Amino acid sequence: MSVKTMLLGLLLVIPNLILLLVFTYRPLIDNIRLSFYNWNIASTRPATFVGLDNYLVTTWW
Repeated sequence: MSVKTMLLGLLLVIPNLILLLVFTYRPLIDNIRLSFYNWNIASTRPATFVGLDNYLVTTWW
């Protein structure tokens, strides 16, 4: 495989990886982060950190 072919492959793959990162992994990480907070979108109060309490309530522990 020549260097020119490898560079062309990278040029075609990198934009797709950036889109995957922006539209898949970033929202996933943001949702995991938000799951540790008690936050109401309609309220003006700031979000309060509750840790694992959101998970403990949903699993009845």
